Amino acid sequence: MLLRHHSITCLKEDCKVFRYLIVPILLVILLAMTGLIAIDQKVEAFPGTNTNQSFYLTMRDGTKIAVDLWLPSGINFFSKKLPTIISATRYWRSKDWLPTTLASDIAPPDRPRYWNRNGYAMVLIDARGTGASFGSRDYPFSPDEIDDYGEIIDWIVSPQWSNGNVAGWGISYDGDTAEWMVSTGRQAIKAVIPQYSDFDLFEHNFAPGGIFNDGFTKAWSANNVLLDTNDVCAI
Repeated sequence: MLLRHHSITCLKEDCKVFRYLIVPILLVILLAMTGLIAIDQKVEAFPGTNTNQSFYLTMRDGTKIAVDLWLPSGINFFSKKLPTIISATRYWRSKDWLPTTLASDIAPPDRPRYWNRNGYAMVLIDARGTGASFGSRDYPFSPDEIDDYGEIIDWIVSPQWSNGNVAGWGISYDGDTAEWMVSTGRQAIKAVIPQYSDFDLFEHNFAPGGIFNDGFTKAWSANNVLLDTNDVCAI
């Protein structure tokens, strides 16, 4: 039984390695199919520096949502327009939660740098009632939270640097919000790239196999309390 369990564990680890190898390949294919990039053309890359602007966008009810806008520097946006990658989180947009072994190119601040040097603008969002954003949270993925994403997408398509094409991207909660962006009905959303998402929160997270996941539920809830009370020292 121990040997059997060990074999299953190894198989799971192999699957994790495979997932991290295959996701970038599928990502390129998906973006090409949706018209965000064209494989049969040269994709203009911007290997230089990038710039960040942090500001608030005011929503329909007056709530201010914290946003980071990352752009490649030194571009004439009168002649060059960029597609946009948007990522929304409830775990503070500037906080790196990933292990150092997985952080290269996908953790702040390397995440926007990665997308910028490959020809994309990037917009990072603190979800309503979290991080630097104002407002309150009744529960995750509330109608107000989802409506915020629709309004932010509307804003993205209007600036001088935007070509009007948007893709949602993320892992875990951020992957969930990427999928929810489709429900806003915005035509600007051409693709969503959830590297991992919680398709069924009850079955996948809180009661896998019908058994209450006491450890995860308590740890996740406790961490959210620390975040939402801005207890920086305890995090």
